[in-house]
Amino acid sequence: MKKGLKAFLGVLVILYILIAILTTTFLIKRNDYGVVKIGDKSYFLVENEELGEEYDNHTLIVVTRTPNSDINVGDNVFYYDTYTHNKTIKFNEVTKKEDINENETTFTTKDNSSFSSSFLLGSEENMSSYVLFGKIFFVLQSRWGFLFLIIFPLLLAFLYEIYALVKEVKGNK
Repeated sequence: MKKGLKAFLGVLVILYILIAILTTTFLIKRNDYGVVKIGDKSYFLVENEELGEEYDNHTLIVVTRTPNSDINVGDNVFYYDTYTHNKTIKFNEVTKKEDINENETTFTTKDNSSFSSSFLLGSEENMSSYVLFGKIFFVLQSRWGFLFLIIFPLLLAFLYEIYALVKEVKGNK
């Protein structure tokens, strides 16, 4: 019974450490738009209903970069909004596509805003949304959530290990 409990606690500690490392990595790699880019995937949270009514607030969106040639008129795309001073992600339908050269394309959306393919995150077909993970990550990446759920428990574990080490050294003398 004690071995099973010890193994279970060990698995929980490993899981907690993995969550702490993942959360810290995502916070460090986040750009000014709140997007974490790892390889050809972009991860971001929907905040303040910036993507309209299609996605719930605090949903985690994972978008795989779509090649310019695969985006067609009528496709819904995620892109960085560079026109406003609020650094946000937009979700809109492409109404016009203009190839500049083999690597660069300019897209025009339903609301008549244009953006370069360098600001394109991907299309809706290459997207996954996770409501539960988004809400959990929202709490973990908030200032108070990160402090109380990641930093304080790790600090307490560290202080306990120092206490146990000092107690053991004193006991051996």
